[in-house]
Amino acid sequence: MTMELKNPFNPQFGRRPTTFIGRSDLINHLLHSYDNLNAPERTTIVSGLRGSGKTSLLSDVSFRLENDSEWIVINLACNDNLLSNTLEMILFKLEQRESNFPSIKKVSITVPLINVEIEKAKKRYESFYPTLLQVLEELRRLELKLLIIVDEVNNSKEMKEFASTYQLVIREEYEVALLMAGLPQHVDSILNDKVLTFLWRSNHIHLSLIDPYFMKLAYEEEFKKRGVVIEEDALEYAYLSTAGYPYLYQLIGYHLWEQEITEDKIALKDVRRAVEHSKASLYQNVYSIIYRDLTVVEQKFILTMCNFEMPVETGKMREQMKKGSAYINAYRERLIRIGIIEVVGHGSFQFSLPFFKDYLVEQGKRLNFMYSN
Repeated sequence: MTMELKNPFNPQFGRRPTTFIGRSDLINHLLHSYDNLNAPERTTIVSGLRGSGKTSLLSDVSFRLENDSEWIVINLACNDNLLSNTLEMILFKLEQRESNFPSIKKVSITVPLINVEIEKAKKRYESFYPTLLQVLEELRRLELKLLIIVDEVNNSKEMKEFASTYQLVIREEYEVALLMAGLPQHVDSILNDKVLTFLWRSNHIHLSLIDPYFMKLAYEEEFKKRGVVIEEDALEYAYLSTAGYPYLYQLIGYHLWEQEITEDKIALKDVRRAVEHSKASLYQNVYSIIYRDLTVVEQKFILTMCNFEMPVETGKMREQMKKGSAYINAYRERLIRIGIIEVVGHGSFQFSLPFFKDYLVEQGKRLNFMYSN
């Protein structure tokens, strides 16, 4: 059996996976739209639950566009240094091209002020907008386009100033595109801010779960490269266990690849072992954070769901929680928007994430054990 191949599955957050499925059409459409100055996709906001592939999508767009000599791509995190980091990263990328563009005589960065010396004309600004305009003017002269990628957006003071400034830049028709991503609740907060209503006219993408059949094909293809055949029942258990959740697809594939396989085939017992290892990482790295970020009422709502077999009827939730239809429907819709539950029929809903009910039940057992001892 060939063992030289590196594990193609990458469950680490923030890194571009080797095996990246289900989003190619979406990414190709985004890249194609960047050639059109008037395309709404030039300002795109991506939302999705943790583990849905937001960061992987951003990384893939960045990776592919950085190979285009016409573009400068900067990747940012939405934090208290968003404005200064934006300027510093643009100037850093210009520094890298200094040998190709003699007009850039010097680029010096002094936080929180940024000095830019272009064609021996040194100017110093103390605010974000005029400094950004100066840099964009040089990009325009050099016929360079700029893509700004911001991950984990939230409705912070820095984000508001950044977005408001970006709107002014667009009016000046600079060759700038913006790709942002964040959790649904944070994206909603940004879109509903009265200062940032212009973002409603941007392109919105919500990353839902992927059809698990794509994951079946991907598992077959990746393990075939290794000279390994996955038995039919094992393959079925593997891809159905993912439920189309990208992070779990990476986890199961990673743990399955790392196992010592004595023959050139993977049996059901091997997949079951990989799934159990994956669930431990899934619970710790994703589900615990998802649960923690919910309000107390939202936590109570999903814990109440665990008292029933899936799917849950709205009427039973009303009886259990002793609340009216408006109350139940309001929290159901909020949890649907976040991505934790989904409607499966008239008046019925269930958890959308694989093994999420198992996680909640396990958490309940731990809490009961702690409080009873």
